[in-house]
Amino acid sequence: MNLKQFMERGQVCPICSSNSMDLLSGFTCASPYRYENNNLIFTREMRALNKNNKHYKVEYCIDKITSEFTIEFILNDKRLNYVPLSVLKRFKELDKNIRPYIFSRKCTNCKRYQYWSDLMVLNYKTCNLGDFNINFEYYGVYKKIESKYRIFKIDNDYINEKCIIHCIDSEDLYLAEFLNFPNDRPLTFNISPIKFTTEHEITERLNKLLVFT
Repeated sequence: MNLKQFMERGQVCPICSSNSMDLLSGFTCASPYRYENNNLIFTREMRALNKNNKHYKVEYCIDKITSEFTIEFILNDKRLNYVPLSVLKRFKELDKNIRPYIFSRKCTNCKRYQYWSDLMVLNYKTCNLGDFNINFEYYGVYKKIESKYRIFKIDNDYINEKCIIHCIDSEDLYLAEFLNFPNDRPLTFNISPIKFTTEHEITERLNKLLVFT
């Protein structure tokens, strides 16, 4: 799939049905980006450690259809037609330190769903990121059991074609919003990747599996 298809897969959160799916990437420390036609543009600061050097901005422009990318350098809000070799050297060091890159989409409403792309590097010969694949996916679902919540952390690993389930009983419902459970080693078991249907159906299915663990 291309970047456009990768993003469209998670337009709506399957758990809370909101459209609050944020796009995150390894190109920036936070998640600032903008759209220009079919292009998705990420901006990153390339700040100088030496006070004698200048602070630049780097713009990664990615075509959502073809996955082709361009990189531009900005100084004092002006795009450079000529990039000094010293700046290119600094950029290569930056790229070396932060790669490989990864894309993900996460629900900012319920915070209980997220999926990730495979790891990518910038191929300067082809100037193309290639195909996007979904390697990992996370669901946080729960079921009320008497006075507590039975919380399931579902990690679909599409690389190894398996799903790792973490289960814990807790009064703290907010545990379903986090990717990591506390250090009290919750019960875990492995099955094939789970396709999300409804929260009720999945928790009922997993609750029955607990009988055989």
